Amino acid sequence: MRPVFAFLLASILSLLPLLPALASASRAAVACKRVNVLDANGGLNERYVVVARGLDNGIYYTICNASSGTCEPWKRLPGSTPDAPSAAWGFDPAQGAYNSSRVYIVVRGMDNGIYFGYIDLNTRIFSGWKKLPGSTPSRPVLAFDYWVFDMIAIVVRGMDNKIYYNIYFTRNYTWSGWKRIPLGSTIDSPAAAITDAGLHIVVRGSDGRSIWYTCLNRYSFQFSGWRQLPGSTPSAPSMTSDGYYLAIAVRGADNRVYISWGEQFKGWVRVPTGSTVATPAIEKVQWGVFQVAVIGSDGKSIWYTQVYSNGTQIMPWSRLPGSSPSPVALARTSF
Repeated sequence: MRPVFAFLLASILSLLPLLPALASASRAAVACKRVNVLDANGGLNERYVVVARGLDNGIYYTICNASSGTCEPWKRLPGSTPDAPSAAWGFDPAQGAYNSSRVYIVVRGMDNGIYFGYIDLNTRIFSGWKKLPGSTPSRPVLAFDYWVFDMIAIVVRGMDNKIYYNIYFTRNYTWSGWKRIPLGSTIDSPAAAITDAGLHIVVRGSDGRSIWYTCLNRYSFQFSGWRQLPGSTPSAPSMTSDGYYLAIAVRGADNRVYISWGEQFKGWVRVPTGSTVATPAIEKVQWGVFQVAVIGSDGKSIWYTQVYSNGTQIMPWSRLPGSSPSPVALARTSF
């Protein structure tokens, strides 16, 4: 039996070098089709980062603990913004996830410019702002690649209401430059997330209420066309991913918070309690579990909860310290 087993093992190992090439060829041929059906079951992330615009237009962040319900004192970053910031956890691939932990942030400047930077969570040192080419009249959004960790996407509404994206390739520290989605427009900030299939984008339509979805192929950035999702929203949507599956959160016409999770976005589940007057923030905690933060009905208080993908709340809403006149951004602190 041993010679047979050794022969089989050698045969299997001889095929391994061919697998990446075969996978790449099949992925590049299809626009936004799932290429991996594995569930991304991560560990519970008790700590999370909140990034907010202050009442003075300053840019602030805090790190909170979901189990204890406590938050560190807010720290102010340089600069100001007239809009909500966007944030996503990531790391420097050159150092690896265990040696590097960052929260990437993008904001709209007081001049409508687009500014990008990150906080090193190990040292709490801020990188400083890099001004990107172009401008936007709305909140820019960013998405980190949680599948193979090789890119960050920034997606914006252009001054012409068209939708643009710019890819930062983390392995060689280069930008793709702005590319325009061939069709479609929006009157608000887009939402974006990256999975194994590609760059996913959701926008509020030009009618001010409809919700539209598209995907750009991960390798070719081929545009898949727009698809209208059921329901409506009076605010910009938000979106998150675990690298495989997507979740969208919206404010409903009744000011309640609704979530759609999966691949097809066939329907919405309502978070049982709470309401908001602005875009809810959503971020993955672990597979099928999400954290949500909203601005309260008073237009400035910040509230936090965790929910299952079916909308069931894991914990009641808790009020976080501080206030913001704009939606906040949530980021995890690890996988």
